[in-house]
Amino acid sequence: YDGKKYSQQVGKPRRTDVDTKKYLTAIGQVDSNNYVIIAAKSKSTLNEAAKLGISLDCNMLYNLDGGGSSTVWFRNATSGKGTQIKSFFKFCA
Repeated sequence: YDGKKYSQQVGKPRRTDVDTKKYLTAIGQVDSNNYVIIAAKSKSTLNEAAKLGISLDCNMLYNLDGGGSSTVWFRNATSGKGTQIKSFFKFCA
């Protein structure tokens, strides 16, 4: 949040799984018009995702539903055809 790693949202229960390895998918907001999409190729922690988001200059990183079948698809606006993105970042500790 706000370009810094944090572990507690105001008014929200504390997450206890920030160091649990799992497949992750996330969207990072760099600024009002620029975003990055992250899909982990191997199991990673939320703390590792936060470090990657910070290194990519994300102001916010939204953790989405991941899981073993997590995949990213890109739809070409001109042709309408979808493509699976096969080059994934591997989160680094």
